[in-house]
Amino acid sequence: MIAVGLVLISQGISGGLKALSKLQQYDRLLREGQSMLAALEVEAQHVQTLARCEGTSDEGSHWTLMAEPVSVTGILAEALHTVRLTLNRTDSPPLRVKFNTIWPASWAQACS
Repeated sequence: MIAVGLVLISQGISGGLKALSKLQQYDRLLREGQSMLAALEVEAQHVQTLARCEGTSDEGSHWTLMAEPVSVTGILAEALHTVRLTLNRTDSPPLRVKFNTIWPASWAQACS
């Protein structure tokens, strides 16, 4: 009876550790995405339009940037784009996060 209890406890701990590991990996990817989006925004402000819409980060994540006109009618709608940054990790386990923001249309023309 004690052996069965110990097996169940060890399986529960193992499952908890795997879940914690995956959460830590998502947290790292989220922080990476936030800093990448901030860096791309600074770059867009300086050059007024981004020259690249995909690449590989220093941490090894593949990223893509897509832009489309804001789907709201109004005076500013055509001057704004909804921008989506997607980060993909292909190592084990594969992870993906997406960030959405609104930028001036001129910043993301190449990614439309």
